[in-house]
Amino acid sequence: MTDFQIYSELYSRLGIKDTVYLAFRDIPELINKHVSGRKTLDFGCGAGRSARFLKELGMEVNGVDSSIEMITQAKKIDDSISYEHISNNYFTQHSETYDLVFSSFVFFETSSLDLMLEIFQLIHKTLKNDGIFILITGSMEMYSHNWLSLDANYPENKNPTSGSLVKIKLKNVDLELDDYFWTDDDYKITAAKAGFSLLEMHNPIGTKHDGYKWKSEEIVSPYSIYVFKK
Repeated sequence: MTDFQIYSELYSRLGIKDTVYLAFRDIPELINKHVSGRKTLDFGCGAGRSARFLKELGMEVNGVDSSIEMITQAKKIDDSISYEHISNNYFTQHSETYDLVFSSFVFFETSSLDLMLEIFQLIHKTLKNDGIFILITGSMEMYSHNWLSLDANYPENKNPTSGSLVKIKLKNVDLELDDYFWTDDDYKITAAKAGFSLLEMHNPIGTKHDGYKWKSEEIVSPYSIYVFKK
């Protein structure tokens, strides 16, 4: 079994619970507030967790990912959702197609601002006029606090700067990940260069009503959610 197959199987077991619950908790409200239409692209869908979540919200979802192994796992779990291994001409073929492009935990893997800009421009191209791009990523505080289901206690995480490699552990599946660290301004400025306007930035905080014994989640948010408009 290859490393990609192992990772895809681990990712397929991740649910929307514990710390990650906060990343998705307020998405229904944000979609209702900002999105007109249901046609949705889940960009970087992985093993399909976010695509299944969006489907449950009534969205018409297509999931794309650069990993064949992730797409295979996603199809095993729910083959009623359209999944596709992304190709170079995907965005040309689907120009001005989607009401919403949704991307969760993808830009951790983006190694440069130039690459981020290139991806943002492709996403901009595939959206209809006035379409919405919702991006979920780690907050600038993710790598410096004590979370319920994330371990950020690594020496790499001391005083990171744009483009630095940082590390996080997903406790539920005992998986360590190396991420690229990007600031709020990195995302905002790059999105503006790609032609987006920022409608809202949301940092979800844990509450007693969530049903979890939060740690730092009650004080500071582990996630940043950006709502951009074409």
